[in-house]
Amino acid sequence: MSGIEVVGLVLGTIPLILTAIEKYKAVQSWRKYSRELNSLRRSLSAELIILEGTCEKLLTGLVAETDIENMIREPFGSLWKDERINGIIRRRLWKAYGSFEGTIEDMNEAVEQLSAKLGVFHVGSNPRVVNNMTSSGILVC
Repeated sequence: MSGIEVVGLVLGTIPLILTAIEKYKAVQSWRKYSRELNSLRRSLSAELIILEGTCEKLLTGLVAETDIENMIREPFGSLWKDERINGIIRRRLWKAYGSFEGTIEDMNEAVEQLSAKLGVFHVGSNPRVVNNMTSSGILVC
């Protein structure tokens, strides 16, 4: 998977993690962690905004504005897999591409770990939230 495809994966998964956090907040036994969950939600929301802004700046001038909007709105869409776009980004970033790709891979790993803990699972290329908690708040794996 190319670095740019991973960006789409991360962009699409963070909102699902935020949804999972909201589900956990509603469970009685998790209410004592409300402050921590709110802090995590705020931090993830901020990171998502930063990543979206970074993607917009990176793609500006490389692809059409409508494509940028579509890529942000549809993070699992085909534009993230487009070899032409990936090549253009690779040329724009030049020496920094390896660092960019490494950072995105680190983000993806963190998002995957958090997704697993919160019950966000990947089905094909589309993650979804799975309610894996019992009514008592026990996480069922």
